[in-house]
Amino acid sequence: MFKSLSIVMMLLLSSLSGCKERLPLTNTDNYNQLHGIVNDGSTVNEITMVNERNGNRPRLRFPAEVEVNVFTLGTDDTNPVSIKKGIADKASVGLQFNAEQKLVPIVKGEKNGDLIRIDFIASLGPDSPQLIDERLLEVAREAVQKPEKQEWGLREFVLVVPKTEMISGYAYVPLDQSFRSMDGARMWIGCHAGGSKITNSEGPASCASNFNVPGGLGVTYEYGSRLLPFWRQIHEQVLEFTKSVLVTKFKNTP
Repeated sequence: MFKSLSIVMMLLLSSLSGCKERLPLTNTDNYNQLHGIVNDGSTVNEITMVNERNGNRPRLRFPAEVEVNVFTLGTDDTNPVSIKKGIADKASVGLQFNAEQKLVPIVKGEKNGDLIRIDFIASLGPDSPQLIDERLLEVAREAVQKPEKQEWGLREFVLVVPKTEMISGYAYVPLDQSFRSMDGARMWIGCHAGGSKITNSEGPASCASNFNVPGGLGVTYEYGSRLLPFWRQIHEQVLEFTKSVLVTKFKNTP
């Protein structure tokens, strides 16, 4: 009995010694600092996104007044991967869309705008414009309602869960088909439904769109549906912010 117990204890100790020390939780100062990110309001933060599948390594440099959160895949595993200073799989920032319809840094302790979150990754490259056109045609076929929102310059597509009245999501496409994302593909916006039925819809909840910087940076930005009327201003300002923080200059990047 004692021999069996000692074997169990040895196996347990061996297992524990093989586990790496747990890393700080994501979205905390300690976690960010391991990546070299210091959100003290005076430090200009620089981070390189990595994509091992194609070697993309876009480098970003953020103004000191913009708080940055970063993430490395696998850091919350039982045997977490090592964090490398100056490198991450994703970087996220939050900006405010203020009353003047401008994207500005968030001032702690003040509420003067709607939050817009922007995520940056090293991408595998954009989908072809043809694939996006085909996807939008599929959305149009599946939609149960397709009203024009002339005041927004968008067409709304309402999608439902098959054989139910539950709305699964919304898609919005610019009425001006010449409006394109930075990568040349048609721009569109996807929105969560918020769990409502088609018969008593309360409209979309949060919305998101994305684009690729030709050469290797993927950008996704998200905001509340109340900002849909300002989708064009938001898209253009997210694009300008992206170009302002991108250190790596890819071919065909304005």
